[in-house]
Amino acid sequence: MTDFEFRLPVGEYYLQITSQHERLHQSLARWYQFTQSPSGKKLAAIKIVVTDEDYSSHPVEPATKWEGNRCHYIGRGCKGIVEDHDPAILWINPNVGFQYIELFFRIVTAIRIFSQGGVMLHAAGIVKNQLGYIFTGYSGAGKTTVCRLSEGYTVLNDDMVILSTNDSGWKINATPFTNPTQVRPGSGSAPLHKILYLVQDKNHHLEDVQNSIAIAKLLTHVPVISHSPLHSSALLSRCMEIIQKTDVKDLHFLPDKGFWKLLCSIDQP
Repeated sequence: MTDFEFRLPVGEYYLQITSQHERLHQSLARWYQFTQSPSGKKLAAIKIVVTDEDYSSHPVEPATKWEGNRCHYIGRGCKGIVEDHDPAILWINPNVGFQYIELFFRIVTAIRIFSQGGVMLHAAGIVKNQLGYIFTGYSGAGKTTVCRLSEGYTVLNDDMVILSTNDSGWKINATPFTNPTQVRPGSGSAPLHKILYLVQDKNHHLEDVQNSIAIAKLLTHVPVISHSPLHSSALLSRCMEIIQKTDVKDLHFLPDKGFWKLLCSIDQP
């Protein structure tokens, strides 16, 4: 049978996704057609296998389980495995929901990005004046709202971004992961300028955050890797490095553009 290949750009890399199911291949290509052309650096290979297995006994809420370096994934209508070598494999039945497939892509990305010295964050990333801002918080804190109020700026993603290093420090990279309720992701990257923990409030203001608290908060927004006992020490060290090199604040905000005026005022020389 023919292997159909799709290259999904993720940050500075791409995921090489193959399957022998033509309709699935076409659906993936259509869904991610808004993304930029992939770079020449492969992050991971993912093989999708369509089976007759039912998997209907799997919980509606997908889950991961670590066994050393091996990460198991189960979702309604599918199961997957990510090891420290390629390919990661996802088995699906024909009725699987697309969200379960994309979640596996996110899991593979989080694991492989960490192995490359970076980290994937549950956060919104916005570029203003060529500087990268991260907005994060618990689910419902306002990440998507902040992005919708950032017209004229580049939204890298309103839910999931990648932090990676270069010679000058940490930078934010776009990811293609999205759903119909979110702001469409952009592309590219920017130097990491600020990390802002979102707090809905009755007025706009900023509060300092102690480094220990900032690190603890950041750890809670790292998907997949934060659940691996084997990676806990390295993850803590990486989060400490990010916080020590970045301006971190609690951003108390209303759902209007006033928070950008506040941020611009403190960025003035």
